[in-house]
Amino acid sequence: MARITGFILIVLFLGLSGSVYAAVDSSKKNEASEVKGGNNDRDVEKEKVAGKTQEKVWSEIGVFFPIAIAAAFGTIGMGIVGAAAVKGVARNPGSKPGVQGVMILAMVFIESLAIYSLIISLMFYTKL
Repeated sequence: MARITGFILIVLFLGLSGSVYAAVDSSKKNEASEVKGGNNDRDVEKEKVAGKTQEKVWSEIGVFFPIAIAAAFGTIGMGIVGAAAVKGVARNPGSKPGVQGVMILAMVFIESLAIYSLIISLMFYTKL
């Protein structure tokens, strides 16, 4: 679990540092162009990627990290719940209705967290 947490922190750090770097880099270019006496059209075109600034591209990428994390850990959680339910029913077949109800309820809660992260990420994406 510590390896997964470390990996997630590294990915988030790299994503955030890239967006900060893009913001600092674009502000340095703006300062340099002001010193030169104005914006050059070529500099503005280089700064954009498919009509978007680098800062906007990195912020769009950063918005979808929570969806990926929620989907990954949601599927891991569902696998653990399913495995535990199968083991419980295998040990005591008479407890199938109770175990099945609890398993379905747990899966609903896990999936709701993934859906909430999707909704929140889409809300942030529309505000970009």
